[in-house]
Amino acid sequence: MHAHNIAWFTTIVFLATVMYRKIIGPTWVAGLAALMFVLDSNTYLPVMFVANRGFIIALCFGLLCFYAYHKWRTENSTPAALMSVLFLALSLLSNEAGVSTFAFILAYALVLDNASWPKRFLSLLPAILTVVIWRIVYHSLGYGVFGFGEGYLDPGHEPLKFLVHLPVYMIAIIAGQLSSLPPDRMMGFNNHWLMNIFLFYVVFTAAAILLLIPAVWKNRLVRFWFAVMIFAAIPVVAAPMSKNFGFVAIGAYGLIVVFAASIFGKQSGLPGFSLYKYPARILCIMLLIAHIPLAALSRYATPKFAPVILGILANPNGLSKIPLSDDSRVVIVNAPLQFSVCVMPFNAAYYGRAVPQSIHTLAFAYTVLEIKRIDDKTLVITSKETNIFTSAQSNVIHFSNFCALADRLFLSSRMFEKNRRFVLEGMTVEILELDDHHLPRKLAFTFDVPLEDNAFCWLQFNWKTFSYEPFNLPEPGEIVTTQGPSANSFHFCKEMRFLLGGR
Repeated sequence: MHAHNIAWFTTIVFLATVMYRKIIGPTWVAGLAALMFVLDSNTYLPVMFVANRGFIIALCFGLLCFYAYHKWRTENSTPAALMSVLFLALSLLSNEAGVSTFAFILAYALVLDNASWPKRFLSLLPAILTVVIWRIVYHSLGYGVFGFGEGYLDPGHEPLKFLVHLPVYMIAIIAGQLSSLPPDRMMGFNNHWLMNIFLFYVVFTAAAILLLIPAVWKNRLVRFWFAVMIFAAIPVVAAPMSKNFGFVAIGAYGLIVVFAASIFGKQSGLPGFSLYKYPARILCIMLLIAHIPLAALSRYATPKFAPVILGILANPNGLSKIPLSDDSRVVIVNAPLQFSVCVMPFNAAYYGRAVPQSIHTLAFAYTVLEIKRIDDKTLVITSKETNIFTSAQSNVIHFSNFCALADRLFLSSRMFEKNRRFVLEGMTVEILELDDHHLPRKLAFTFDVPLEDNAFCWLQFNWKTFSYEPFNLPEPGEIVTTQGPSANSFHFCKEMRFLLGGR
């Protein structure tokens, strides 16, 4: 499967190079844009992660659509027109991100097409019709996500919510792509610094666009790649993570190299006064450094660190030192990240250990929890923060901040109501108290058998040792408190051992 992903990505690199050459011309500028795309570390996760294969397939067919559309409009080729529609449909069927393919077509019709405006509009109709039919079928079959939090916004189901988030997310996407500092790489910072980072995004985006405007106005190619970048970023607002930046990157790298060629060219036609010329050159140099030498370093480092960072999803250290059987019922009172719990059974099977009958987590480790035992079957958990999803860590950067933000990406206040009950296998959860944002602060967990049942394996996460350890159940009526994140920003060695499963 990994080899298949690499083959798809190799095809993408080839097609991107071909399209840069077709649009920009057979020059060093087109080659430089292709090199930047190859070095973009944002493409690493979709290629590495089999679950993201749909995205790279969509990008591959999107570039094929772009190629066929260009051939149709320049050579008046009817077969190419039909192929462009076919490749657009295949891109959409591969992944929802395929809708970004329309960015290539729309930008081309608005900027590069030499036909009259009525003919340009008519050239868009087959693509528009394809997207509309796809969306109707997609919706009628029940696909898409609704009410799933800020990490996924379906514009078809929640158009107003999508529009509200559009300006903020667009700024983060454009600034993240151009600066090579995408928003999901900043998730370890606390809320105060996340606001500072967003302020940087706003300033950077405003400054970059201000310096790009003269080139966009004067240079047709700059205008085209700028339009591709902006149009492609709009669908990414639905899931603004760097692994979905591929279509945006195609436009961004075309924009950067053509802009740089204009700035450093002898006959650029751009303003020659110092107040524009020197800031524009500084911007070009910054972009080139970020996307060539620094990107090469990131491209080298990402395969080294990604397995370590993503290792928390597999987290063998959670169960490897605890004797379990197929009948064991693991209960974690405070997990650092919900994804780590989801993957534990698969990891146990992979390493040849017993797969527990069930694994439940009650709350999260990035907040201090008060745990009160009501009777022989019931625990009541209360967060010392505003809700169980709020990080108690005030340090500028801390691993718990990443965990808390990652969990909140897919949360919605619609999921929770006071006194609502969730009936799970062997356990019932009742929401006793909500905060002002309608997120749970106090919950009751009632099990079907006494908590001391021999099938249970009770665990808690300890930030000081950065590992799971046994949790001692309180007596009925007794209250115990779990510890929140440690004050230190990093326990590097401990974190690495945890992520690597103690190896």
